[in-house]
Formats: sequence, structure tokens, C-alpha cells
Amino acid sequence: MTRINWGQALAEVLLLLLGIGLALVVDQRRDRAQERATERAHLVALKVDFETADSALSVRLDAIREQLSHNEALLETLAGPVGSVPGDSIAALLRKAFADVQVGVTIPSYEDLMTSGELGLLRSEQLRRALAEFHTNNEAADGFSQKAAEQWAGPVTDFFAKELNVTAIYGPHSEVRWMNPGMPVFPGYANNPHVARVAVPDEAYWNPVLVNRIAVKNITLDDSSQHLRLSLGWVAEIALLIEASLAED
Repeated sequence: MTRINWGQALAEVLLLLLGIGLALVVDQRRDRAQERATERAHLVALKVDFETADSALSVRLDAIREQLSHNEALLETLAGPVGSVPGDSIAALLRKAFADVQVGVTIPSYEDLMTSGELGLLRSEQLRRALAEFHTNNEAADGFSQKAAEQWAGPVTDFFAKELNVTAIYGPHSEVRWMNPGMPVFPGYANNPHVARVAVPDEAYWNPVLVNRIAVKNITLDDSSQHLRLSLGWVAEIALLIEASLAED
């Protein structure tokens, strides 16, 4: 009868357990390394997108400030004597007065994190919270822009059509060339001459309804400006948190 060498058997079991343990440690380290690499890739993408967002939001904020100054000057002109400025000059000023500036921005890298379910790979809870706050504000700003545009489309079109005899307001062949300050315009605008607009007596521009429309537009622009400043504040905070996360590795 063969006797069992318990010492050797125990040593073999221990070696087997040690091998399994080492394999698990290696797998865990490899998984953590992969997670860190994925996290870093997301952080780099976020960094690029928020740098782009910072630039875009700054351009739009400057455009709104310029538009507000423009509108204040226009209101001063309309407060002067009737006909003191040619109607054609007023028409040109109105194109900028009623332009719409998009407030929200798109952050593709954050949307990828949300759809992929990998947001939890970002180890910084503070960064995840800041991204969520920015996303909420950005969606609200987008909704505000859309709602403002819808509210203005009808009244402005109606006013220009009835009071100033303008027959086409929007689109690439509009007789009044609407454009977003600081933003690209449709190619069709460049080929649309000012003279296509139906002639209007100069006195028609000195109209309390028009003054009211410009004043209300300024309130909308002020609201947009507040949204943009809030977004820029979140962008600055997120940029610092991203840098801190990248520096951890």
C-alpha cells in the first residue's frame, strides 16, 4: 500500500493556490490598467471638446453683447425725429437687431460617455457631478434658444410683413437677410440684393410696435447672455477638474 506524502501534497496545493492567486492579481492589474487607459482616453476627449466649447461660447457671448449695443443704438435712432435716418439704413440695422444666437453647445465626448455606460470610469466624483450640472444647464439653454426663436418667428414675421411690406422673411432667398452674428451664413444670402425688398416709406420705421419688438428682443438677449456666462463658468471648472484627473496617473 502506497503511503501518501502529506507534506508534498500540501505543498502542491499551496503552489496551485499561489498560481491561481497570482493569475487573479495579474488579471485585476490588467483590467485596472485597461480601465485607466479608457478613462484617460475619455478625459483627453473631454478636454478637447470643452476647449472647443469655451471658444464657441465666448464667441457667442461677444456676439450677443455686440448685438445688445447695436440694438441700444438703434433704439436711440428711433427715438429721434421721424425720417432723420433713411429707411434703407434702418432696414439694414434691423437685420442684425433680430438675429438669433444659439446658446447651447454639443459635447460629443460626454454624450459618448452617457451612451456607452462608461461614465463611472471617471474616478473623480466632483468631475462627474460638474459634467452633470453643465449638461443640465446646457439642455436648458438649448431649450431656451429654441423657445425664444419660436416665439419670435411669428410676431417678427407678422410685423415685417404687415407694417414694412416685406413678403419673405426667412430662408436663403429672404428679402430681409437674417444671420447669426459670429456664425456662418447660408450661401444664398450673399446673392440676395437689398433692392429685392419692397419699398417702404421712411416714416414706417418710426413705429411704437417696432420699438417694443426691439426692447423685448433685448430682454431675450440678456437672458441668453446669462445662460452663456453660467455655461462658461462650468466649462472653466470642468477644465480644471479634467487637468487634475489627468495629472493623477
